[in-house]
Amino acid sequence: MYINIVNMKIYETREDMIKDLIPKNTVGCELGVFTGEFAEFLYRSVSPNTLYLIDGWDLCGYMLFSGDQNGNGGCSLNAKFLYELVIERFENNTNVHVWKGWTHEKILDIPNSTLDWIYIDADHNYEGCLRDLELSLLKIKPNGFIMGHDYEINKAKCKADWNFGVGRAVDEFLKNHPSYRMIAKAMDGCVSYVLQSGPV
Repeated sequence: MYINIVNMKIYETREDMIKDLIPKNTVGCELGVFTGEFAEFLYRSVSPNTLYLIDGWDLCGYMLFSGDQNGNGGCSLNAKFLYELVIERFENNTNVHVWKGWTHEKILDIPNSTLDWIYIDADHNYEGCLRDLELSLLKIKPNGFIMGHDYEINKAKCKADWNFGVGRAVDEFLKNHPSYRMIAKAMDGCVSYVLQSGPV
């Protein structure tokens, strides 16, 4: 495992991490939205000026499977229903843009260097996650945060034995971009990470 570490902060949950690190009235994006529950938390906690929510929903299939943030309690839900649920959650919030499409395609519609932060919880394969990370780099402002879920498994909280490619993709991204450091982790069952550019 390859991690550049500078003053690593460790949080109990990703909610604690978000509340501590992400300033209010910023511009952010979540890749991989599912029910929109975490997106709603982001909206309430950060009060973003603009929030982009991107997911494939029913483009990915009739049913979508996900566990909770600890990787437990997995369930499959109707993908079209999930998309409609997220639309309904944010229908009165004009600063929230809900976009259905493949993350590596729809993220291109966000102007370059405009995001203060991004949270990636979409394609969990190595190739797909690395592609999302590289594209995020184009969209993030200097000193912005690139965050995501499922970097590794915290067996103290996760009962399942997931085999994600996220950790490998994040490590490869850090090798390819030595100015970036992992500055924080949130120790849910499926561990979240925060990357930020800083002095080499």
